[in-house]
Amino acid sequence: MKRIALSLLAVMVVSACYDIYYQPSFENFPDEEDALPYDREIIPADGDTCWFNYHLEKIMVKAVDIEHPTKDLKWEVLIDGNQYGDTKYNNKDGLVFDRDKWWQERTGLQYSIYQTFFEVPANPSINTRNIEVRASINHSLVPDLDDWGEWFTVFDCKQAGDEGTETLMLPTLWGVGEDSKPILDKDNIEVSEFELISFHISEEELEGMDERCDSLVWSVKGVEGSHIIIPNKKLVGRTNEWTHYFTKAGDYETYLDAWKGNEMIKRSTFNVKVNKSGKDFLHMNWADMTRGSRKEMTSVLRQETYKVFYYEDDAGHPYFEITVLGVLEDQQVLYDFITEMYGTPTLTADDDTFMGYYQKYCLAKKEDETPIAIWSRDPNMVALVSDNDDLGYPERYLLHVERLMVIK
Repeated sequence: MKRIALSLLAVMVVSACYDIYYQPSFENFPDEEDALPYDREIIPADGDTCWFNYHLEKIMVKAVDIEHPTKDLKWEVLIDGNQYGDTKYNNKDGLVFDRDKWWQERTGLQYSIYQTFFEVPANPSINTRNIEVRASINHSLVPDLDDWGEWFTVFDCKQAGDEGTETLMLPTLWGVGEDSKPILDKDNIEVSEFELISFHISEEELEGMDERCDSLVWSVKGVEGSHIIIPNKKLVGRTNEWTHYFTKAGDYETYLDAWKGNEMIKRSTFNVKVNKSGKDFLHMNWADMTRGSRKEMTSVLRQETYKVFYYEDDAGHPYFEITVLGVLEDQQVLYDFITEMYGTPTLTADDDTFMGYYQKYCLAKKEDETPIAIWSRDPNMVALVSDNDDLGYPERYLLHVERLMVIK
């Protein structure tokens, strides 16, 4: 009797010192076909619902303050090594479990297989890509204390590429210069600085393109911005005509890119050679100007629009005025515009000769204009001025351009 009592006491002491918790386990599944992970060798290009499995393994530990008797699990989907979607947690995001599937091994132990489902998006590329799921287990049993372990792979499968992408034909890009002559073909694309180019894609070639891709985008390498020809499905409309101009001579690459599912699936490259302008100013010659002549410098890659007007004062002195629309800081924008063309100013208001030169050589100046800086570059003289009229309009800035008078 004493031996029995001592044995019971020992069992009670041991039981009082240990707790049971359950740890997610991805090993030692029962030998049942339904417990296997995703059952295809390769995920189809149009995507699929996939899954990975785990079960809860019973663990005994010394007594601790356990709020949740199951260790936390987090996991994330990777596409070619890049995370897709958010990180998921089994105690926060309500993972999809199949609790109705029970298996019993020969030993009589029961297993609950947790099938966790996730969506693999369509692969818009022609290339096969890798789909991986990695998981991590929180080793802490103390409430509100995280001790996440190393990531490990629980799902790894290839996804086929979209064979239809390989046959996708991008439309032809056309361009017309200011002289109304076609200047764009794949073998010989040649324009001049500040020549306004009208780009165009025919409606016939765009027909059905929005069914093959989410968006069709035009851009220039090394230049900020882009132009959406076929918008993303969240947007409305289509813009198949646009204008652009190049401010510096050089060789450029322009791209026509088809996008689908946040991936570029096809690209056409058009090389552009930009020559030094052989004309006096903004691809215009003084000798060709007549009163009322105007030009609008607009590029889909720039926020601002420059309006260029040609005038002659009462004495017959010719000049251009350039204003800018679409921005608030017109003084800085105009300064940057002419600096990009001519570099730093020849004279500024801090120079002793500034006002004397302006008064003597700006022949078509106006009384209500105040000069800020002057650029003297053959064959032009450009003055950045503020317009301070008395009509109650807000102060504005403009570029005043005349034929060059050499500083003496």
